[in-house]
Amino acid sequence: MIESIRLKNFRKHKDLALQLDSKFNLLHGRNNSGKTTIFYAIEYCLFGNVGGFKKIAQLAGFKENIVGVELIFKGKDGEKYKIQRMHRLKGKSRSAEGNFTLKKMMEDKEKYILASDFGNREEELSLKLLEILGISKRFFETGVHFAQGDISNILKGDEKLDIVFGIKTATALSNIFRHRALEFEKEVKMLDTFEELISQARTEKKEYHDKLDTKHNKQITLESEIKNQKSILHQLEDFKEYSEKISENVKSLEKTEKVVKESDIKIELINKDLEELETKFETFEAFKKDLIEQKDMVNQFNETIKNREKESSNLQEEINRAENKKVELKTLKNQRDGFLEDLDSLIKDFGSKEKLKEKIKDFEDENGEIKKKLSLMENKLTEIQNFFRTIERKRGNIKGILERRKSNKDNQKCEYCGSSIDSEKIKSEILDCKSKLKEITKEIGENEQKKDSLVNNIEYIREEEKTCYQEILRLKNTLKKVNETEEKAASLSEKDLGKEIKNLEQKINKLAKELDEKNENLKKLKEDLENSTKKLAELDSINKQYKKQKEKLKIIEEQRSKQQKQYADLNEKFLTLLGTTGNKLEKYSSLLEKEDPFSQSLKKLIDQIQIFKVEKTLNSAKKLQNHFNELIISKLSEISSNLKHLEDQRLQIIDDLEEIKEQIKRLDRNIANNEKKVSILKIKKDLSEKYRNFQEIFKETQQIIRDGVSTALEEKILEYQQLLSPEDEFEKIHIDNEDYSLSITPKGIDITESFPAWVYEGGGYKLLLGLSYKFSLSELISQAPFLLIDEPTEFIDAYTRESLLSNICSIAEKTQVLLITHQDVDKIVCDNRIELKK
Repeated sequence: MIESIRLKNFRKHKDLALQLDSKFNLLHGRNNSGKTTIFYAIEYCLFGNVGGFKKIAQLAGFKENIVGVELIFKGKDGEKYKIQRMHRLKGKSRSAEGNFTLKKMMEDKEKYILASDFGNREEELSLKLLEILGISKRFFETGVHFAQGDISNILKGDEKLDIVFGIKTATALSNIFRHRALEFEKEVKMLDTFEELISQARTEKKEYHDKLDTKHNKQITLESEIKNQKSILHQLEDFKEYSEKISENVKSLEKTEKVVKESDIKIELINKDLEELETKFETFEAFKKDLIEQKDMVNQFNETIKNREKESSNLQEEINRAENKKVELKTLKNQRDGFLEDLDSLIKDFGSKEKLKEKIKDFEDENGEIKKKLSLMENKLTEIQNFFRTIERKRGNIKGILERRKSNKDNQKCEYCGSSIDSEKIKSEILDCKSKLKEITKEIGENEQKKDSLVNNIEYIREEEKTCYQEILRLKNTLKKVNETEEKAASLSEKDLGKEIKNLEQKINKLAKELDEKNENLKKLKEDLENSTKKLAELDSINKQYKKQKEKLKIIEEQRSKQQKQYADLNEKFLTLLGTTGNKLEKYSSLLEKEDPFSQSLKKLIDQIQIFKVEKTLNSAKKLQNHFNELIISKLSEISSNLKHLEDQRLQIIDDLEEIKEQIKRLDRNIANNEKKVSILKIKKDLSEKYRNFQEIFKETQQIIRDGVSTALEEKILEYQQLLSPEDEFEKIHIDNEDYSLSITPKGIDITESFPAWVYEGGGYKLLLGLSYKFSLSELISQAPFLLIDEPTEFIDAYTRESLLSNICSIAEKTQVLLITHQDVDKIVCDNRIELKK
């Protein structure tokens, strides 16, 4: 259901916004007022194009470069949506570049669903609209939009209905299954080849398994030898750890001894600084007394300055209040003078206030006379418009008779009863109808002239009424301003504003003089404070420097004491470590052969440990450290080299094993892939047989759908025909299941006979049958959310037209209807009438 539509530069409509009722909406107005354009706009907004228009530029207003439409509608889910579409025309060729947005409208915001700016395409929008509204482009053309002059064409049938009802899909599926069957039958020929490949791969896989066992045995032998070498390396790693601990201890001893020497130098320098400061302070107690007095003086200055600043601030505030009051009084005085000038200016053109009121009354009387004259002319115009409605109905009836007579000119039998007809009588009736049509045309032309004259006069008088009304508004507005200005001037005339302003100026001058004196005194106090503060800072700096040096000396002496103790503790720890290391080295040396060079090196190292225990000097500790590191590192390097060679051999074997395993996996994959292909080919062989069966099934399905659709349409069209027409004249409706053309069997004729509705019926009944066909499609395909019906009363007499329009109103109870018509507009019962004007 469409709630509202807005058109921007769309054909005749510059900027048009319409609110629509949920049931029945009547669009009426003069020819070429843009009624059908509303339906074009709905089609453009939903699908991006309009049937019958080759270019978007043809939809844009004259000399306009932008065209756009906005729809707000409710979907099948009950939610509210907004779709906006716009095209911009560029260059001399006016090529169109467009975009669209689809949003879901919530209580406090709008949520984007699709937008061309986000990369969404028209196909996505069409699918989303089909989901939300249940409308496709083809359904819109066949079952939603009842186009003017095209409604009865559906009686000839429509090839698009094959697509709408899904018959084309069944045909496509039949062809798809045939092609698939052919493809599978070609592939199945490879089945024997793949089975031979599987047998060859299994033989090759067995050979690779034998190679894998040989390589695995060699890997076990290498891993055993690597394990022995790692055991030796692990023992050396232990000695390396002791070597690192010895190095750490030597570094700690060296660092601690250096820090102790540095502390001694710092203590000596600080003591010299303290001696120099104490030389300056021969009477240190007097220095402290002077420092306290200076602090008291600074505090006293600060308190005095604070009190003086507060007094100055109070004076400044009082001056500011007086200045503000002075500005207010001057403003009031200027306002009073301005009001008096405005009052003189307002009544200058009229002489006085009373004359202005008389002028307003004269214009109001003149406006009343114009309205009476306008009412008389509009009544005359209504009479002429009623004449046009009557004469158009009369002309339509005569044209219908004339068309039937022409169609029976060569047929000598009556179209209803089948009896013979005099051809001369038919010719006479044709001439009589043509004569009547000429008279009606002449009468219409005369009344058109009257109508145009009346319209021009009405427009001229309306312009006079508008001018008169605007003058009344202008004069009343002037009178209102005069009254307001008089009131404002009266409220300000009672005060002597000049005297009050003078008194305030004297007070301000007196206060300003007093403020200057206080500020000068304050400046002197701040200068004295600055001098005292500088002196206090110098004394305070000397005092802090002395205390800081004392504290620093105390900290350094405490640090030196701790460092001396730390050095003694490190020495004891180092001796303990050397004892443990010596025992380990002796134990490991006893396991080695005496001729082994490494065993002799270990004995020399043990002798150096004993030398340090006696000397306990930093130089002997460094020699021990260097000897230990050289010995352990050289042996570690030798063992590591052997291990690396063994590891390289082991890794090569692992690589070979992996390569063999990969070959086995490759063969397994080939076997699995070929077995899968064999399995798939067997399935495809079975499927190709089934697809052949499906091909035949879908051929039968096409005919079943056609027969079912035709039967449903016949029943539904006859039902709508009986609803829309006041006469029950058809025994049976028949739909051709090939081209969907419609034939009818009139009452009183053999039920086995039928006649093509397009040829058999006159204009009015063809239109009624076409409407019934369209309404049936709208209901059977998918219950349309709205119907767009454009001029459904062409060629229909007054009695049938009244019944038709009434029944269209009843259809609006089930779905929203937008109806365009020129006929019986005043008689149609409708909550939402929309009149479009040129």
